[in-house]
Amino acid sequence: MSGQIKVIVVDDYPLFRTGIIQTICTDENITVVGEGSTAEDAIQLSSRYAPNIALLDISMPGGGIEAAKKLLTSTSLTKVIFLT
Repeated sequence: MSGQIKVIVVDDYPLFRTGIIQTICTDENITVVGEGSTAEDAIQLSSRYAPNIALLDISMPGGGIEAAKKLLTSTSLTKVIFLT
């Protein structure tokens, strides 16, 4: 992967999500392009921003695993990392 790494962060706990985003943003090669709290948010954000990485909560509303299945079948470019 060359250039800027685009990431979406989806977790239903706002404080945790904010902490993750602040930590990620310390790396100048990574840009958080979107954030959300549900599986539906993950799907919409992925469709809108075509991120390199989707950082997903495994137990968010709608289910992280279900969201990952949809993301991985809709694009081969996005890699999924689970938070638990």
